[in-house]
Amino acid sequence: MHPSQPYATPTPMAFAPSPRRRAPLIAALAVGVVFGGGGVGTAWILFGSDGGSGSDAAADAIAACGALDRLDESNSAAEGAAGDISIRQWAAAQLLAESAAAGDPTYKPLSTALANSRTYFDETLDVGGEVKAELTKARRICDDL
Repeated sequence: MHPSQPYATPTPMAFAPSPRRRAPLIAALAVGVVFGGGGVGTAWILFGSDGGSGSDAAADAIAACGALDRLDESNSAAEGAAGDISIRQWAAAQLLAESAAAGDPTYKPLSTALANSRTYFDETLDVGGEVKAELTKARRICDDL
């Protein structure tokens, strides 16, 4: 007779993918890291800044002037898409100018002129008189940038 041995519970085998199955997974992971890193790097190069608020303020002022340049204020009271576009361009110019002024006080006159023009327009729904004068002032400031 053989001496009896205690019953041993079988240990489950850990799943280990074969090297052939692991290769595509590693390749996919490597491709993901490369593309992800490349995307972040590209975004940083295209949209990043050097960290200086002065350069950000200047960029915002230039963008505000770009929106103002495309603005046709005569459409602002119009119904439909033309009016919507005009109001949004005006608002974008104003917000960007406010951002520029917050970063660099030299852009405060641009911000003030655009804010005044919007206030006067909102009160009268007319683009003449004070609205036109403030927009002209803002456009002159933009011409000097």
